[in-house]
Amino acid sequence: MFAIEQVTTPSSLKTDAAEGAAEEGANIIGTSHDLLKPTQDWIDPAKVDENAQQLRNGEQVDPIEVQYGYILDRHHRWVASQLAGIPAPIRELPGFGPIGLPDWTDVTRMGGAG
Repeated sequence: MFAIEQVTTPSSLKTDAAEGAAEEGANIIGTSHDLLKPTQDWIDPAKVDENAQQLRNGEQVDPIEVQYGYILDRHHRWVASQLAGIPAPIRELPGFGPIGLPDWTDVTRMGGAG
């Protein structure tokens, strides 16, 4: 498994992620958003809503796990963070980079709903 570093916002995301999350209603599904890139090609809207509500409530949430700019875990939390305009914690993992998608253009909602 991976050696996990402290929960931090990678320096490359400190300004951009905060700015990217500043716009209420920034829906990144199906867009060329590439601040953090996906490694899965579907999103469940119900899970996004649940994560957005947790962020709005100020709940303590597990960090989004990222490696070399790709999300390894908690894609729904990143989408919710962008949609709600509330930054979520990010944990940058060391190691070899994953293979993922270049942006969110080809990511769809589960069930094929646009």
